[in-house]
Order: sequence, then structure tokens, then C-alpha cells
Amino acid sequence: MRDDIAAGLRGAISHGSSIEDAVQSFINSGYNPQEVKAAAQLITSGASDIIYSENSKEEGMKTDMLPTISGERKEKKRIGRGRKIAFIIILVIIVIGILGAAGYLVYNLL
Repeated sequence: MRDDIAAGLRGAISHGSSIEDAVQSFINSGYNPQEVKAAAQLITSGASDIIYSENSKEEGMKTDMLPTISGERKEKKRIGRGRKIAFIIILVIIVIGILGAAGYLVYNLL
């Protein structure tokens, strides 16, 4: 099995893709389906996480900083996007209120 497939699957998962989507993407890209499925099995069994965390300890990284497979990053993006939308909506309401008040004052003063 090739380590580049496992590393690529791990990278796709860390960016929010599901393991199934990542596997299908590699197969669609022309990788050997048996090798891709074997790498996915290695990742889902946890063996690669052990290897990955040992390598990261050697490089001085904390294992807490490793991306999770659970889609935690994807959920954080959703929350951040929702906050941005709420901020924009509130800002638009405030601007409309200010313009309305200014228009009312100008209309009554003329």
C-alpha cells in the first residue's frame, strides 16, 4: 500500500470530507481501488492515527493539534458562517434605520 494515498485520505478528512467521499474521489482520480480501500481501512481502524501521532511527537507537535476525523472543523466553519450572516443582517437593519430616521428628519424640516 502507498503512504501517499493514506496521507491524501487523511488530508481530505481533516478538511471536512467524509471517508467515503475521499475514497471515491481517489478512485475517480485513477488510483487503484484496492489500494485506496486498504488505506481507508487502515485509517478507520486507527492504525494510521497511531503512526501519525508517533511521527508528530518526533517532530515536536502535540497530538491535540492534529485534525479530528469527526468533522469538527466543518462544524466550526458552519458556526462562523452563521455569525457572519447574522452580523451582516444586523448591520443592514441598522443602516436602514439610520437612513429612515434621516429621511424622516429631512422631510419634516423642509
